[in-house]
Amino acid sequence: MEYLDRRALFVGQARIFHEGNGAIPHQDFLPWELKDRRESQQVDGIAQLTGQLTANMYLQTPALGGELELWSTGYDYADYDSLRAGPPNSYGLDRTRIPEAAEVLKPRDGMLILFHATRVHAVRPSQGVDRVAISAFIGVRGIDRPLTWWS
Repeated sequence: MEYLDRRALFVGQARIFHEGNGAIPHQDFLPWELKDRRESQQVDGIAQLTGQLTANMYLQTPALGGELELWSTGYDYADYDSLRAGPPNSYGLDRTRIPEAAEVLKPRDGMLILFHATRVHAVRPSQGVDRVAISAFIGVRGIDRPLTWWS
């Protein structure tokens, strides 16, 4: 379990991409998302995260679209911020300013896919049906520290 403000975070979020929707290239890293809450990070140990994985279990996948795009690199916060798409507070990156994805995976119903969330990733728009997955993040602090989970 991961904790914030000494409370356990929820694990097992449903992620639904409705037909025609996807996610632009982005990275997920909890310390970045909580950068304005440094005190909580120190108390709970979030600032000590060195990596973050994503675990997606796919419940419904479209026959067309819904692919997971993975890049072999990630950016530090300053570089990421300079490559953002649209307004400065956009969550994702401008696809025209980054290289092509290194790998494209086609999830199928029942698959579990684990990937490095702090590297760039995206979801292509689905066609025909919604793309539905149960998702969790896995926090890494080093080989000698236990993994933590949250959504």
